[in-house]
Amino acid sequence: MEENTGSQPGASLAAVGARVLVVSADGATTLQAERLLATMGHQVEVAGSLQAAVEKASCGYDVLLIDVQAPGVRDPALLQNVLASAGHGSTVALTGAQSLPAAGELMQQGVAHLALKPLDSAHIGRIVDSVKELADLRGERVSLDSRLRRLMGSLIGVMVRAIEAKHAKTAAHLRRTGDIAAQMADQIPEVRQVAGLARIGGLVHDLGLIGIAEDILDGGGPLSDEQWVQVRNHTVVGAEMIDGIDELRAVVPAVRSHHERMDGKGYPDGLAGQDIPLLARVTSVACAFDTMVNRRIDSLEKSKADALAELRRCQGTQFDPDCVEALAQALGASAAAVPDPPQDGAEPSG
Repeated sequence: MEENTGSQPGASLAAVGARVLVVSADGATTLQAERLLATMGHQVEVAGSLQAAVEKASCGYDVLLIDVQAPGVRDPALLQNVLASAGHGSTVALTGAQSLPAAGELMQQGVAHLALKPLDSAHIGRIVDSVKELADLRGERVSLDSRLRRLMGSLIGVMVRAIEAKHAKTAAHLRRTGDIAAQMADQIPEVRQVAGLARIGGLVHDLGLIGIAEDILDGGGPLSDEQWVQVRNHTVVGAEMIDGIDELRAVVPAVRSHHERMDGKGYPDGLAGQDIPLLARVTSVACAFDTMVNRRIDSLEKSKADALAELRRCQGTQFDPDCVEALAQALGASAAAVPDPPQDGAEPSG
């Protein structure tokens, strides 16, 4: 059959081409695939079995052409390994008319496309072009997601700097609390996979303080009833500030609820125990620990051991015991390293 080397399917991609892996032990099939796809500007490699494809599939191929007669194709575990490495949407079953039932089985297991042998240049060209375009779109989406994450990081930085311009000590407390919360999250299986959210929650947990007068934040004396209402309301104000930002909505509970208490005597909603969101319980411990170790008002700093003892004294009433223990683990502390606290029910003043 004479092949047209002029305007062919796939010519628009010739500059970049697709990386194609042909999985087949049939020399005629692999030779035909190599010839057709090479003339379209694609790069073609061959794996003689599905096991060989498993070893190659993670190397970044855009398209996998899988001959239904290739050795190992009937092994579901091997096939799933290939699909997981290559991406289900990038796989094409190559089949003759007699093997269509086998191709149907592959597609039921996740192979996305079908091409008949002997290969037709127009048909296989359209399939490879389409799969390559989808792969490029997925890459663009990943790139966009990455840019959105960087943008969100910049937005959080702007928020913290806005607080810093008004009250530098509070901004420093936010940064430290974010670091502590992330270290704690690494010790808690339920939030280990979202340690980044714990860090962000710590970074923005006191965002609502931006609307409170400096003399209230810096004052060392008792607050008036009116001032106390303002301070307590910072959790609600901060949560409302970020609730409209989709990418930050997951940390709203850390902002709104980090002053809730395990005994239900906290604010703003009087939540208790496990009803307090876990990110908020993490943030609460991280915030209190930093406040005690780096006093922002009375300059009566505690050592880390003393601060941890204070948290342990109040666990179960004010703080989640599991979160206190996570902090201890993050600090590299053990029960023997910190003396047992007295059972007097006192609470930290931070």
